[in-house]
Amino acid sequence: MRYCKLLVLCLLLTCCLHVLGGISDTTAGCSVKNRWTIKASVSGYKCWDKDLFIMFGDFERDNNVRRVNFRLEADYGLTKHLEVGLFAGFQDYKYVKILEAMNPEETFAIMKRTVAPTFGVGLNFHLLPIFVEEKNCRWDLYLTAKYGGCFLPHVEVDELDDVRTHYAHEYGAGLGIAYYIRNRAGFFAEFMFGNYSYFSNVQSSSNFRAGITFKI
Repeated sequence: MRYCKLLVLCLLLTCCLHVLGGISDTTAGCSVKNRWTIKASVSGYKCWDKDLFIMFGDFERDNNVRRVNFRLEADYGLTKHLEVGLFAGFQDYKYVKILEAMNPEETFAIMKRTVAPTFGVGLNFHLLPIFVEEKNCRWDLYLTAKYGGCFLPHVEVDELDDVRTHYAHEYGAGLGIAYYIRNRAGFFAEFMFGNYSYFSNVQSSSNFRAGITFKI
């Protein structure tokens, strides 16, 4: 199933490249002024749900697993160097559902899977326009800073809804790099430092994200 999804993604990207190749190039050079950049990306965010003894309060950080964080992002160039943007997506995670038992002294629980919506804003400062004036510049190198939030439909353990918030935030800054094919569509990666955990019992101070990007 994963290979099928990857194949479909590659075919869609190939079709986009052929279509965009016939469009007059209005994004030549490294300047981002008046340019839209659309990105789709994935990242692995740390979640706590691998710990089988979570119901007994054993939140062991070394047992955390990474689950999919998907994001769509749109950035607009205000100046030659500066972009501002918005993003939205979802976080895949699991939570503990407490079940009712016949014996009140016993507790039963199961792990259930769900997704949480994510959203935020970003700011990018592009470095190449300072040094490069090539008309057919296929690279992007930029500093980036982002702030976002996540609304968890269920907290780690559903019985704790009254003592834990459903909203969690993320923030960070780092470096991004992109390479464009035919100067229109390509691939990008970002490495960030900050806070990248939506769960109170998990710590994550760095994040790597990668995906596809399009210039409009």
